[in-house]
Amino acid sequence: KKAEEELETVKIEDEVTDVICEECGRNMVVKYGPHGKFLACPGFPECRNTKPYLEKIGVPCPKCGKDVVIRMTKKGRRFYGCVSSKTGQRVGKIMEMVDMVLSNAKKEISMSLFNNVLTNAITVTEPPSKNGKRLKIIFGKQVAVCPPTFNIYCNDSSLIENSYIRYLENSLRRAFDFKGTPIKIQFKNKNEK
Repeated sequence: KKAEEELETVKIEDEVTDVICEECGRNMVVKYGPHGKFLACPGFPECRNTKPYLEKIGVPCPKCGKDVVIRMTKKGRRFYGCVSSKTGQRVGKIMEMVDMVLSNAKKEISMSLFNNVLTNAITVTEPPSKNGKRLKIIFGKQVAVCPPTFNIYCNDSSLIENSYIRYLENSLRRAFDFKGTPIKIQFKNKNEK
């Protein structure tokens, strides 16, 4: 306690920047917080506008060409990131993509259409055989959405190989545009429900 009393309080002068506060029109200043530097309006408490402090390193982003800046994690670790990652740029495109992925995940395929695509895929690449036994796919149907789940009925589900499951999944993706959503394919023996 005595040390606290004798300790001098050091006042760090605010560094004025050329960034203008959108709320009151003043030049923002650099402040120091528990997670490092940030920009704040000097009109506090009337104006409480703050922004992250982006320290540019003079290197362009290889993807978009904007500046690469030093950022801090909540644990105080430094990392490098593009200046556009926190500005909200292209948020509209992200939301469009989210809507598209959600509509793809909810897509329902009729049994006849699914079996036509399945038959075409089987015609192009026949199912593999194992120990002299050939896998015969009889029919398939969609049993769930979010994610789209398909049951494919066959003579012996132990004959199916992962490579053929991937082939059928890719065929379904191309035919029904399941971009951005996982697809579940379950093989069942013809007498299973």
